[in-house]
Amino acid sequence: MKKLTRAVTVLLALLLLAACGSGSESKQLDLDAFARQVIDSVEYDDDMIQLNEQIASEYYNLSFDGLESWIAYGSGTAATTNELMVMKLKDSAAVEEAKKTVQQRIEDQTANYEGYRPDELFRLENSIVLVEGDYLLFSISPDNDTVRKLFEDALK
Repeated sequence: MKKLTRAVTVLLALLLLAACGSGSESKQLDLDAFARQVIDSVEYDDDMIQLNEQIASEYYNLSFDGLESWIAYGSGTAATTNELMVMKLKDSAAVEEAKKTVQQRIEDQTANYEGYRPDELFRLENSIVLVEGDYLLFSISPDNDTVRKLFEDALK
C-alpha cells in the first residue's frame, strides 16, 4: 500500500510541476498556419499571394535586428491594398523597429494609392497593427475584425 501511495504522490507532483511550467511559457504561433487560416477566413476581394524575401524586404525593410521569422502576403494584382504580415521578434526593441517599418509601409502605400486608386485609401486608414508578446500582426483587409479575433485567439 505504501508503494501505491508513494507512486500516486510522485505522479501528482509531476503533474503539478508540468502544469506550473506550462503557464510561464509564451504561446508559440505557427506563422504559416496562422496566415493560411486568415486567408481562408477573410473574403479578400483579390488573390493573396505569399511574398518572397526580396519583395517583402522591399515592402517592410526586413533587415533590422531582432527579426526571428516572418510571413507576408499581398494583393496578387496590386489592384487592392490588401496585405498580411506576421513577424516573430526577439525583444521589445525589435517590436518597436517592426512598428516603424510597418508605419513606413502604410505611408508609402498611401502615397502610391492616392493617385492610382483613392477608393482603396480607406483600407490603409483602417489597417491594424497588433502586438502580442513577441508577435506583430499587420493587416490591411476588408475584414480586420476577423483578423484581430483570429490573432488574439491563436495566442491565448
